[in-house]
Amino acid sequence: MDALVVKVRDGNHVVNKAFYLALGINLQGTKEILGIWVEKTEGAKFWLQILTDLRNRGVEDILIACVDGLKGFPETIVSVFPKAQVQLCIVHMVRNSLKWVSYKQKKELMIDLKAIYKSPSEEIAKKSLDDFSTKWDSQYPMISKSWRNNWESVIPFLAYPPNIRKAIYTTNAIESMNMGLRKIIKNRGSFPTDEAAIKLLYLALNNMSKKWTMPIQDWDGERSLESEPLSSSDEPVFDSFRGSIEIRFILKYVIYTVLLIPSLWIF
Repeated sequence: MDALVVKVRDGNHVVNKAFYLALGINLQGTKEILGIWVEKTEGAKFWLQILTDLRNRGVEDILIACVDGLKGFPETIVSVFPKAQVQLCIVHMVRNSLKWVSYKQKKELMIDLKAIYKSPSEEIAKKSLDDFSTKWDSQYPMISKSWRNNWESVIPFLAYPPNIRKAIYTTNAIESMNMGLRKIIKNRGSFPTDEAAIKLLYLALNNMSKKWTMPIQDWDGERSLESEPLSSSDEPVFDSFRGSIEIRFILKYVIYTVLLIPSLWIF
């Protein structure tokens, strides 16, 4: 899920409004747009409304939700989808770590951070974090402290096959989608109404979705998500149809949740 800021006229004024988008990856590995919502502000309370709407419209389960650290967000997700596994977005962990670092040291420090999240197992990841701490704590003690404090939300993706981990711990899929949307709305100024903005976003997303005919890279069917922590509920039933401005699906999803901030691609 993502908040895209769009300028909309409100009486005699132009205001910034958050247009929320939900992108899921189903068990076949293909991307699906789940909906568009409008709100002036961003927060866990409004996400609760969105998640409840998704559940009411037929989303049976969220297997993994990759979140950006918004306060109260993980608890909100679990309150609606109790079996969901929450993964802290590594993109944002790295971005937040680098804001403390001098330009000359960023490249070297990123290599050491990569050793943590590219580890083949949790045990080796812990060892890599200890090595990072030994090397960098004298200059940037807050970085290793942040990773340790969030460790239980950092490591869930390590329980899955290596070929699918990047799809879980990064938000590249939704960042790419946002890039396309930003290009479309960049030179359009303000929209006269919320409905006008929604129609344009819907048409753009509809065109994008026509190209999503293949699974994401390295997807190997449901075996890509074989892991003990995952939900054991029944197989999903696919039932989709388009409403005026919505797409409904009854299936299980990997859900991406991220705020719209400058992209940082993690490889």
